[in-house]
Amino acid sequence: MSFYGRSNRVLVEQTLEKGAIVDCQIAECDLSNLPVKGVQWEHADIRDLHANDIIFQNTRLGKSNFFRSSFMRASFDKVILDLMIFDGLTLIKSRWCDTWATDTVMKNLCLQRSVFSGARFVTSSLLDFEALDMRVDNCIFAHSMFGVNYGSGMNGFSGAVISNCIFYHCRFEGYPLRGAKIVSCVFVYCSGEIGDEIECSNVTGIGLRGKARYKPLQKMNDARRLLERCTQGGA
Repeated sequence: MSFYGRSNRVLVEQTLEKGAIVDCQIAECDLSNLPVKGVQWEHADIRDLHANDIIFQNTRLGKSNFFRSSFMRASFDKVILDLMIFDGLTLIKSRWCDTWATDTVMKNLCLQRSVFSGARFVTSSLLDFEALDMRVDNCIFAHSMFGVNYGSGMNGFSGAVISNCIFYHCRFEGYPLRGAKIVSCVFVYCSGEIGDEIECSNVTGIGLRGKARYKPLQKMNDARRLLERCTQGGA
C-alpha cells in the first residue's frame, strides 16, 4: 500500500496521469483544485486534508473511505460511486451532476448550498447531514436510507428545495425532510418518518402533514417498470 503525505501532491498528480490510483492512503495533503478526470479510483482512502474545488469527472470511485476532510465547491460530474464511505466531509457548495451512487454511505456531512442534479442513488444512505439552501432536482433515490439522529445536531434537508425527484422503496428516520420544500416529487413504497412540517406542492404517492396537496399515483405498474430500468447497473 502506498502512502501520500503532506508534501506528496506531485506524486498524487503523477499517479492520476496513469489513469488509476489504487491501494493507497492520502493524508494531510493539499488536493485543492486537483483535476481527477477519467480515473479509476479504488481502495484509495483520503483523510484529514483539504480538497476544495477538486474536480471529479468521468471517474469511478470505489471501495474507498473519504474521512474528515474539506471538499468545499467540489465537483462530481458523471461520477460513479460504488461501495464508498463519505464521513465527516465539508461539501458546502459542492456540485453533483449525473452522478450514480450504489452501496454508498454518506454521513456527518455539511451540504449547505450544494446542488444535486440528475443523480441516482441506489441502496445508499445519507445520514446526519446539514443541507440548508441545498437544491436537489431531477434525481432518483431507490432502496436508500435517509436519517437524522436526534442527538447529532444536524437538520437534514431543512431549508432545502427538492424538485422533480423520485423516491422508491426508501426509508426515512428522524424526519430528515422536516423544513424542506418539495415540489413535483413522487414517493413509492417509502416508509418511516417521512412527513413532518414540509412545504409541498404536486407531491404524489404519499400524504404529507403540513402544507401538502396529496395526489394518488397513476399507472403504478408503468412507474415501477421505469424505476427498475433506471436503477439497474451503473451510469
